Amino acid sequence: MKIFFASVFAAICAGSLTLMAFDTYFIKVSVDYLSFAAGTFLIVEAALSISRSKKPFFPSQVSRAGRIAFGASILFIHFNQLIEHSVLSSRIAKIEINYVDYLALSAGIFLIVEGLYKITKADSRDFYEQFARLFRVVLGSIVVAIHIQQFIHCR
Repeated sequence: MKIFFASVFAAICAGSLTLMAFDTYFIKVSVDYLSFAAGTFLIVEAALSISRSKKPFFPSQVSRAGRIAFGASILFIHFNQLIEHSVLSSRIAKIEINYVDYLALSAGIFLIVEGLYKITKADSRDFYEQFARLFRVVLGSIVVAIHIQQFIHCR
């Protein structure tokens, strides 16, 4: 149960720090690099988990496929921004709300809920074996915090 509470605490801290740093120069120039890293992590970690698992695809692998889809959508959105604007920085991005933001908010909530659920159901309570799940919860918290702040700015 300690790892569950540590995950919740880490998620709250990550979300709070994201909200405080939302308008900073650091976030404006680094969010795309962090997004590329997060998308890549989600794809690689889920693909490795699927390839190592001996369970059938449905229903045990569906959440992993969801993580791959979320990671791929992050990479696609940022590659599109890179191609469209020929720059890898959020300095050119406008704060506006469209379908991508609702998708990202939903995916962030999915990462938090799925990560916390898997942590509570895991046989192992070892921190090192739960690190990828903890990272997914933190990643989901950051995504949710960014999009809540974006929704507030657009009102």
